[in-house]
Amino acid sequence: MLDGAALVVSTVIGAGIFTVPSIVASLTGSGSGFIAVWVIGGVLAIAGALSYAELASRFPDAGGEYVYLREAFGPVAGFLSGWTSFIAGFSGAIAASAVGFARYLTPIWPSVGSPPFARFGAGPLTVTISPVTLVSVGLILVFTAVAVAGLESSRRTNNALAVLLIIGIVAFVVVGIVTLPGVPPPMAAPPLIPGGVTGIAAALVPAMFTYSGWNAAAYVANEFDTPRRTVPRALALGAAVVTVLYVALNMTYLQALSVGGIAATPTPGEATTAVLLGAARRNWLTPVVLAALASSVCAMVITGPRIYLQMARDGALPRAFAAVRERDGFPVTSILLQSIWSCVLVLTGTFDAIVTYTGFAVVLFAGAAVASLFVVRRRDTQPWTGYRVLGFPVTPAVFAVASALMLEATIAREPLPSLAGVALMAAGLPLYAWSKRASRESGVVSR
Repeated sequence: MLDGAALVVSTVIGAGIFTVPSIVASLTGSGSGFIAVWVIGGVLAIAGALSYAELASRFPDAGGEYVYLREAFGPVAGFLSGWTSFIAGFSGAIAASAVGFARYLTPIWPSVGSPPFARFGAGPLTVTISPVTLVSVGLILVFTAVAVAGLESSRRTNNALAVLLIIGIVAFVVVGIVTLPGVPPPMAAPPLIPGGVTGIAAALVPAMFTYSGWNAAAYVANEFDTPRRTVPRALALGAAVVTVLYVALNMTYLQALSVGGIAATPTPGEATTAVLLGAARRNWLTPVVLAALASSVCAMVITGPRIYLQMARDGALPRAFAAVRERDGFPVTSILLQSIWSCVLVLTGTFDAIVTYTGFAVVLFAGAAVASLFVVRRRDTQPWTGYRVLGFPVTPAVFAVASALMLEATIAREPLPSLAGVALMAAGLPLYAWSKRASRESGVVSR
């Protein structure tokens, strides 16, 4: 259970929690609204985790929402989810976190910020060789090697990073509790207009992106000894730990800076550190941010390939993704293919665009997966004795409705990127058709 919870913590906590609060503050405009967003976001993450827990108990295969959508809405729905995970959801997020790691490393190692050595190609196919891209690719390769080494090395590395991350955030909050009573009140910041309920609703969209990853343990469900019991506990514990850390961290920001001060800086973590420890020590939080980004890369390198392995076994992806190491059944090929694509995104600098284009899909597929629980229960002809989500039908309904509202807000705010995202998802359908045909012709049973 603790391994799964650590995987959730590692996946969720990235650079977003050190930058997104400024967006949330500007939208809410009040301290109470600001904290309410993080509490509501945590409640939604826990509601989603509890719903996934029942789905993982019913379908204890690797693959997460790919499996749940396949079972509830058919193989095409499952494929679109898994395909998006490969091109952007995991690979793009790995690339973005790795580049973020390199950029945050610059204050500690200034030469990382040096100009590029060379560029090749043109347009979106331009390959940039620079200290930032080399460090980013190096980080991906390090955690790829850890993942390829086997389950035990992956587990130990991920757990160590999760513990380091938790200790760093707790230490930061404790320093705030001890130091803030003796710190002068925050300097007056530009006044904000309280956003009320509308502002809170709008702020939930970026806040929920920082909670993304609460479902991480579901992707590796089949690797637990007793998945029907362990995965629900891991999901619930991981989401609860992240919620407590996020709320505590944002309360520290608020006490140090005020809501106007948070909105006025793109890096509230760094600004809060300057208030607590002095301007000369404003980079004290950098190691925690680096640990967050490194742990995210590590966790996603581990979890993503389990989706592609399951898809290939179903005939939804080329059989190459289904290749496993003979001695332990480890999805080495899927791990390598995901990392290669992540490195391509880093070197071409296209990860920003592809993550932006498919950002709405994170909300879409998570909401659809939770909604699939209603379909699964309706079809259930036998009494279910496994885990049942607490508070059904309210718990999954709240998450599904909130996801639908956030999806609508995201598409309304960014219609063109969302349309481009739909095109990227649809671009995978020919591959799906080819894979299915090849699977049938080879005599492999596909779903």
